[in-house]
Amino acid sequence: MIRLRQNIEQGVNLLISASELVNDDVDILVKLATVILQDLIDRPDYVEKCDAALDRVIDLEPYNSDALFLKGKLLHKQENYERAITYI
Repeated sequence: MIRLRQNIEQGVNLLISASELVNDDVDILVKLATVILQDLIDRPDYVEKCDAALDRVIDLEPYNSDALFLKGKLLHKQENYERAITYI
């Protein structure tokens, strides 16, 4: 289990590096947010990256349904229900 988590963290770090190189690549940013929400929601440093990635996607594509849904899911996990419902 520890090895799996390490592999996930390595993958996320690669996605973070890729997103920094190509900040406007919506697919990379959505994948990054998806993995963090599924597997690393307990890590505040990764949650900040997730939030920033989703904000960037929404800036680039305000009607991106994946990003809007993930933003709502993130806010829900943070127990910010009033804001979450505006995204989902």
